[in-house]
Amino acid sequence: MTQTTERPSVANSPVSVVLLPTSATAPVASGVAEWARFCDGLGRDYELLLVGGEGEVPGDCVKTCPRLRLLKGDGRCGLGAVLRAAVAEARHPLLLLAPSPPPADPAVCRALFSAIDPVDLVSGFRAAWSVPVLLRVAGLVYRWSVALAFGVTLEPWPGWLGWRGHGFAWLNRLLFGVRIIDVGSPFKLFRQSIFDRLIIQSDGDFAVAEVLAKANFLGVLMNEVAIPAEPRPPAEPWGQMVRELRQVLVRPMFRTSRAVQVKAN
Repeated sequence: MTQTTERPSVANSPVSVVLLPTSATAPVASGVAEWARFCDGLGRDYELLLVGGEGEVPGDCVKTCPRLRLLKGDGRCGLGAVLRAAVAEARHPLLLLAPSPPPADPAVCRALFSAIDPVDLVSGFRAAWSVPVLLRVAGLVYRWSVALAFGVTLEPWPGWLGWRGHGFAWLNRLLFGVRIIDVGSPFKLFRQSIFDRLIIQSDGDFAVAEVLAKANFLGVLMNEVAIPAEPRPPAEPWGQMVRELRQVLVRPMFRTSRAVQVKAN
């Protein structure tokens, strides 16, 4: 999954943090404060991007966090709509997806920054759950068999995502060739430049998988690191994710080189 190549070092670069709502009732102020404290400790310039109306954010929250930018979306709801609006306005070379309020200590994201230099995208594998015993045994037998037959060493899963999580990973691997396991993890760090050629079509939770699928098609280098966070299933109906998956599979949209040049100017 990880490939080494010469790339500009960005591990200590300024970062745009996209605050992704974890639920409609999530306390906005507490999430902003937690991510602001984490970013203050990084020792770099940063901005917090929150998509929504000003009335949705307490006034004190805006006053106490000068790095917070309130962005207007395109009128559509969901994770994909939020991500699309934030990518268009992000100012810094790194872009971090940040569930808000965070389901784990934001400090777990330091592992993403440590792994970004050789690649373009680092995904956090939420490894708080242990792999069931029977699956660990089966995995050990399988890895030994592959090593004996082909001389290839496979790494064990760092944790358990649940049947739905691993099933979703295999589906994306089958349809799009994505080798990231925790496809739906909201903990992801990108070089902002990869979005120059991507158009995010999905409005809902499938948007994260869509970005991985299109990035993989474009030859973007990716890595995955384990973080001690608990996996949570998407809140939206499964049917919406299936519709968005089909849309990306049948009619994927990308930016042309001309569009990139126009944006750069």
